[in-house]
Amino acid sequence: MHGASGVPRTMISDPVIAKKISELMIETLARLDESTAMAMNACQPEEFKAYRRAAGAVMAEIASEILNPLYSMHPLLKPPEME
Repeated sequence: MHGASGVPRTMISDPVIAKKISELMIETLARLDESTAMAMNACQPEEFKAYRRAAGAVMAEIASEILNPLYSMHPLLKPPEME
């Protein structure tokens, strides 16, 4: 099975590496969220809307193309807040 980008949906079989990638991707999502808050406080409304849209698209891509396939293979890695 492949995702929208053509990347195989079962890309990481090693559970140790999968855990590390999960942690890095969750950290990346948190940083993107922080950057959105920063933009909200520092930018004009139209700039903020454009940034929020772009950051949201990146976050959705990370979830659908990396985390969802990873958690399909390694369901115990899925954090409760992502249930």
